[in-house]
Amino acid sequence: MPHSLLWGHLGKLFELFVNPKDMPDDMAINYLQWHIVKHWKRHFPEEEHCPHVIYIDWWPLSMSYVLVTDPAVASQYLQNPSAPKIIAEKNFVYAFTRNLDLISMDGDQWKEWRSKANPCFSARNILAQIPDMLEEMQIFTRWIKEKAGKDGEWGEIFQLEEAAMDLTFDVVCRSTVGASFGAQRRKEDQWGIREAIDDISELFIFDVNIFSVWSYISPMRNYRLWRGRRIIDQALMPFIEDEANHPKRERSRPYKTIIEAALKNNKRSSQQPKLNGRCLETILGQLKGFIFGGHDTTATSLCWAIHALQRHPEALEKLRAEHDAVFGSDPRIATQRLHQEPALINSLPYTTGVIKETLRLYPSIVTSRKGSKDLNLVNVPGYSGLSFPTEGMMLWDGAQAIQMRDDLWTRATEFVPERWSAKAGASLYPPKDGLHSFSVGPRSCIAKDFALTEMKLGLVMLSRELDFAEPWDEWDKQQGKPHGVEGMIREYGGDRLYQVRTATVPRLKDGMPVQVRLRNWPWQ
Repeated sequence: MPHSLLWGHLGKLFELFVNPKDMPDDMAINYLQWHIVKHWKRHFPEEEHCPHVIYIDWWPLSMSYVLVTDPAVASQYLQNPSAPKIIAEKNFVYAFTRNLDLISMDGDQWKEWRSKANPCFSARNILAQIPDMLEEMQIFTRWIKEKAGKDGEWGEIFQLEEAAMDLTFDVVCRSTVGASFGAQRRKEDQWGIREAIDDISELFIFDVNIFSVWSYISPMRNYRLWRGRRIIDQALMPFIEDEANHPKRERSRPYKTIIEAALKNNKRSSQQPKLNGRCLETILGQLKGFIFGGHDTTATSLCWAIHALQRHPEALEKLRAEHDAVFGSDPRIATQRLHQEPALINSLPYTTGVIKETLRLYPSIVTSRKGSKDLNLVNVPGYSGLSFPTEGMMLWDGAQAIQMRDDLWTRATEFVPERWSAKAGASLYPPKDGLHSFSVGPRSCIAKDFALTEMKLGLVMLSRELDFAEPWDEWDKQQGKPHGVEGMIREYGGDRLYQVRTATVPRLKDGMPVQVRLRNWPWQ
């Protein structure tokens, strides 16, 4: 790519993000990865193939990035060994947890807290949480059904993403503290914890540079951060105190929560009436980290799965057939069957394939690591004998690019859930470490199986009783912005739904406006 000694690659990046010719100007930065790989001949005309290590110079806005688009090369910093998180990412999370969370921690401190939390995400513990998940799912599906029209007609347009966020927030709160904060029932959220998290999220700053430093030190920003943390801490403290005061109490819930794991080695005796200082701050940080990190990506991924299924009716038909085979032809009894036998959720290979294929094509976030003088990338395909330095740079894991490379994946840009049931040696069989949506290696997402279970339940509850549609033309009219305005691109890759930039996790364009209708089942 054209490089300036004074402005780095900002000229090319400005062209891509500020004055794009073939992309919407509000798209998430993740798309930069795929755009570079897809149009590599344009960006690297002297190369014979797309480079698997790409340097991107953001000076003076940020540190330089090292974009890695090969899974074997990525393993050199994700697995052997796992490089530490970058300072910018820690600064990003600091506003919420003060870096006292599993996401930010490194070394022995990370190992200690990872081992504490692991039992909460065992297969057995996840299955034990399914009845509580179902309770929240029923609230979610009931609300969506109310949006359907009468007599099988399409209902009003609404934004699915926000409702999905409320759902996954309540689910992760149950897993974290053993109780729902009622985000789906807004009037019951007496603490306002969901709104406080949203407010803090708007204030996140990933890179502190000459343009963002004044916002970073703004008294108003820091007051809002303090106020938001105070609201959240006040909401969580009663649960911490109750757990600490009654460590051996018999509980009605059959699963272990994050708060129990966090307090495992901090149980108070009668002579020690309070949790103090750093110990309490760390417990609060861990709880906030799990709540923050455990709801938004799951919600957007569930929305993407619904989007993918409506675009591929043959896949939706197969998914519905699998649910009929496992739960019976009447979708109304699926909840009862899962209450009686939660392990049935693990009998859905095609549904699992739908979700994994969704995560492959529509990853929500990508991970990053800190480069160092001792970490040089070697054995890069096509560059035998060369060593690529990383000191002072951010290693940007190329999930978006890796997961759509046509030399790694058969039918790479197509939605093919069957690939996740393919046998080793088959052309569809996924490449080793090819799926990076949850990252790979020892620091892969601890809650990946929890999130997969949650999304499977969502599809089970929704797919057989409802049809979804995305009425973009009608939505544009309602918003006063008809599609096709000259000079305004509203699609990416021919799709009206795409990820847009936010201060935190990329969100869906316009919150994914949808309509639903009730399906005409024989028993209706």
